[in-house]
Amino acid sequence: MFMSRFRNGKLKAPTLLYCWIKCLEAPTAMQPSKQDITTTTQLNCLMYMRVFIIFFQILVLNKVDMFPADVREEKVKKAKAKLAKVFSQTRFKNPPMVVVSANPGSDGTSEPIGIPELIETLRLHVALKPRLSDGPFQFAVDHCFTIKGQGTIMTGTVLKGAVHVGDDVEFPSHKVTRKIKSMQMFRKPVQQATQGDRLGLCVTQFQSSMMERGVVCTPGSMSPMTVAVAKVQKIRFFKQACQSKQKFHISVGHTTVMATATFFQGDPADQPAQVLEPQAFDASKHYLYQDELLLEESHEQWCVLEFQTEVVCANNSLFIASRLDADQGAGSMCRLAFHGSISTFTSEPLPASNFLKSLQVYKPKQRVGTVERLHDDSTVIGKDLFKKETNIEAFVGMAVRLSTGQTGRIESAFGQSGKFKVALSEPLPEPIRTTLTKRSKKKRKGPDAADVEADEGEVISLVLDFKRFVFDKARHMAQ
Repeated sequence: MFMSRFRNGKLKAPTLLYCWIKCLEAPTAMQPSKQDITTTTQLNCLMYMRVFIIFFQILVLNKVDMFPADVREEKVKKAKAKLAKVFSQTRFKNPPMVVVSANPGSDGTSEPIGIPELIETLRLHVALKPRLSDGPFQFAVDHCFTIKGQGTIMTGTVLKGAVHVGDDVEFPSHKVTRKIKSMQMFRKPVQQATQGDRLGLCVTQFQSSMMERGVVCTPGSMSPMTVAVAKVQKIRFFKQACQSKQKFHISVGHTTVMATATFFQGDPADQPAQVLEPQAFDASKHYLYQDELLLEESHEQWCVLEFQTEVVCANNSLFIASRLDADQGAGSMCRLAFHGSISTFTSEPLPASNFLKSLQVYKPKQRVGTVERLHDDSTVIGKDLFKKETNIEAFVGMAVRLSTGQTGRIESAFGQSGKFKVALSEPLPEPIRTTLTKRSKKKRKGPDAADVEADEGEVISLVLDFKRFVFDKARHMAQ
């Protein structure tokens, strides 16, 4: 089990977290002035549980011996009721609550309170997960030091796969490979280790000062990422807006780096009426740009993260995005903005233009012009849709719709003043053709005031809807 925590002002994100045991001091939990329940518990505890894949939670009320024995039962009952109300706002409704006191009286003469009940609760609700030894080896290093005459020792947890003495392992952050000299688990030499094992690895010719925390893996199985696409969700305790093109602190594994975020969602035209299963990211599809991340769970939201420096982590890794530089004010403001998991990434050197160009994230655009006159039975001349200097060739073939209900496609430019030809998909009704024909004649002969007044309400609009891709520097468009 890894636990998330703040260390030196930086959030350390966990990778494996199956059960959350929240230990509260019963007397402190009953002091409203400290807002221990509503502030500390919600922001520092519940929010983390919302972020990570946690299968179960147990609440432990410690130090109940500090309540006088004659009112202890009543005090504990009130504390449980208050906790139940707080946790009812999360996915962990009605969690098991165990009342304990590890050392009543602090004199060592009294028997602990509630320890057998806690052990039994753990036995009932916590199940060991199967450990898989297949797949590439991934090892999260939480400490690195040197033993003279032996080599460099790295302690941590096997996240994936298996490892044996004599295997080659890679340090992807430094792009070097070393052979495992020996391994230990709880001070005992071992020849192999699998997923979930706490382990110490010994390698040679690697300076411990090069890495405090990080990842070790099978050679070639992990690559540094410069840009990533992630499925994200806003944390409801974060009250500020999460805007596109804003910088966030991204905490993934043991690393916290700055990244620029761009938010988007699936194209509404491609969305089914009811999404029953999570949708995987598909680079061949179009996605709708969002100005900011929404506090919604009705549809999936995504994010492009452009890291300032390379990050090494596995695909599908969980992460937290924070505004650690934000002013906390009174100290109760949440700085954790959103969370998610990495769906795909690239190792292309920054600015990773080719990868970004392949992401079809668009902004919807619309231009409105008018029909100037009828050119022939199936063609009209339009104006006011483009400026004089616009390259109309870039819009040739795009569909337009008339305010009268007809549709057509831009055929070509007409002259040098920004006018253009529209080939209609079907002939215009006779009344509209008659109006446009009269307008064309008046254009040649010069209309009188009465004719102009009669035609004021007969303007026919031309509407062009298209998509502009936000990561395409060439500003290509599509419909």
